[in-house]
Amino acid sequence: MHRAEAIPWLRRAVNRWMSQRISRLAGRRLPDSQCGFRLINAQSLSALGLKTDHFEFESEMLLAFVRAGYQVEFVPIEVIGRGQRSHVHPLADTWRWLRWWRRARLPSGRV
Repeated sequence: MHRAEAIPWLRRAVNRWMSQRISRLAGRRLPDSQCGFRLINAQSLSALGLKTDHFEFESEMLLAFVRAGYQVEFVPIEVIGRGQRSHVHPLADTWRWLRWWRRARLPSGRV
């Protein structure tokens, strides 16, 4: 992330923490799992059978692509702080993500 200081410190810390957790599950470094910019092959995405539909979707999708053997790359982007309020609901979204993460860690790898 270029200009990461434009992101509020708590969101930046959570992003790094989540990226570290997902990197461990994936068995490779995934430096910014929460960036909202994606270039995705729609046919490959539809074949994955993803189950989530909130903010944990980004994590599920990224991990599913890695586990399916698809190429996943990261391109640095510049962060532009716009002073907009986040759409994240801290308690509900954290709880949902932690439930997803717990299931993702199961030996079957099924999310």
